[in-house]
Amino acid sequence: MRTLPLFLAAVLIALAPRLARRRLHLGIFSRRLAGEVEASTSCQAAALGAGASKAELEAVGRPLPAYMLQAEHGDEARALVRWVETLEWRCEVGDEAILARPHPNFERIVPHYPQFLHLP
Repeated sequence: MRTLPLFLAAVLIALAPRLARRRLHLGIFSRRLAGEVEASTSCQAAALGAGASKAELEAVGRPLPAYMLQAEHGDEARALVRWVETLEWRCEVGDEAILARPHPNFERIVPHYPQFLHLP
């Protein structure tokens, strides 16, 4: 009787990364519909999911970089999965708008790092 719950626990542990990714995709779509996330190219590419093809990523403007292919030793399928996971992370952190947001402690930091422009 105890083996069934252990089996179910093992299945749930094995499926956890997939379920987390699915929640991420749903979260991206819901935030975009609510207007909280702008439709950056990283978010558009991440919304394609782990099954995205090279052509789909190129159409969105985020082609598979050569360094990803090199990191996976030429395995294009694994490189595509790795690239889509990177794009999902970039969408979460807001890579294209990160410099537009002011640092929350900017006013406290500025006095400790004075900067000057020395002209000839």
